[in-house]
Amino acid sequence: MKVLLAMLVKEGQEPYLDRMLSLVSPCFDGVELLSDRGRPVDDFAAARNQLIKTGERKGYDWIFMLDADECMFPEDIARVRTLMDGPQGFIVLPRVELVGDVGHWDPALYPDLQGRVFRLGVGYHYRNRLHEEVYRGLRHRPELGARDSLVSIATPIFHYGRTKQHDVIALKSLNYVRLAQHEPLLEAIPDDVDVEQVVSRCLEAMVPLDMPEPLWNSESAESVGPWARRYVGASTVSYETRLLSEHAEFLERVAGAGSPVLEVGVGSGVMGRYLAQRGHELTGIDTDTSLVTRAIRSASSISGVSYHVMDAFELRGHFPENRFQTAFSQDLLQHFDDDQVRRLITEQLGVARRVVASVPSDRNRSAVFGDERWRSAAEWRALLAPVARAEVSHYGNRFLPLRQALAAKIRGTLDQDDLHIMIDMPAR
Repeated sequence: MKVLLAMLVKEGQEPYLDRMLSLVSPCFDGVELLSDRGRPVDDFAAARNQLIKTGERKGYDWIFMLDADECMFPEDIARVRTLMDGPQGFIVLPRVELVGDVGHWDPALYPDLQGRVFRLGVGYHYRNRLHEEVYRGLRHRPELGARDSLVSIATPIFHYGRTKQHDVIALKSLNYVRLAQHEPLLEAIPDDVDVEQVVSRCLEAMVPLDMPEPLWNSESAESVGPWARRYVGASTVSYETRLLSEHAEFLERVAGAGSPVLEVGVGSGVMGRYLAQRGHELTGIDTDTSLVTRAIRSASSISGVSYHVMDAFELRGHFPENRFQTAFSQDLLQHFDDDQVRRLITEQLGVARRVVASVPSDRNRSAVFGDERWRSAAEWRALLAPVARAEVSHYGNRFLPLRQALAAKIRGTLDQDDLHIMIDMPAR
């Protein structure tokens, strides 16, 4: 399934665009930017419809519309992508309106539901020059009913439009009024306009934000309030967000096999929680009692999850054959010698139909714990040949921002950025 990120861009007025794209672009199969070429957009429906036609022409299945002054947590985008497997063709997202700075928001507008995610090639399109709305054929999208759409309340869009420079906020506000009155749009603020007076009306509602937001404050887990814990979740802190983004392909392979799932080594608890929150029955095991206790605590609100203190070398004595669809581990196998690795895999294949593992490769020695054995893809295949036919490939965050990719190329380290080995072993 190919998903396109599409957005309208105001030339020279998008201070957050680079930061936003570096965070969210790895979550998509392609990105399409439509620039206003320095002139204010006077028909937002027509502009968005142009992006829809581009996506359909290029063979994308879904389109995900974000504005250049909006952002989401990568984990939440991944959640939305899982919803695309359902029968509905239209997904509605709530929007958090940040005001003045990234530490304040306007709760009066929430959830400000936005219809930005929908299938391509089935007739969805926008109407209205201002405050554009989605139609399918001749029918306004809400008229199509629940069978056509769903609301994903746990995956908010964060809008940074009212945190920009005051002259940018003022010009946008003035042009919205002129657009509604069918008057020519301004390219600059007239000299007789009091910018601060215009902006003050836009910044009236400023309430402290008690949740993380993706561009700057995503790692303040301690300040996350009850609303955020329920709807956003502590797993949106920066480390976990980056980890899930980098391992998107790995997670897709695990999730695609279905439930139930066995997590070997609960040090990869971020991965386990991600799967459990998406409806997968999860059993986690580890010999480290403190890690198991921590995993139980972090997943206490998620149903279908159980954790046990157990030796991964003795799985068949505890679980029946083919109990699990998939057994997975992350950053585990590289710590064992050849015989131990083969024993671990044999045990997992005895209770699971498939084994998937992620380890740092010889091309990315990013983790340093002191006992890793750095192997190439060919070495992993040879090592596992006596117990399983291993499908081994490098994967990871291959959508580096252009500046980072160029810098890595100059340093000669481009192949070392976010590359791992994935092992997928169908049981014999």
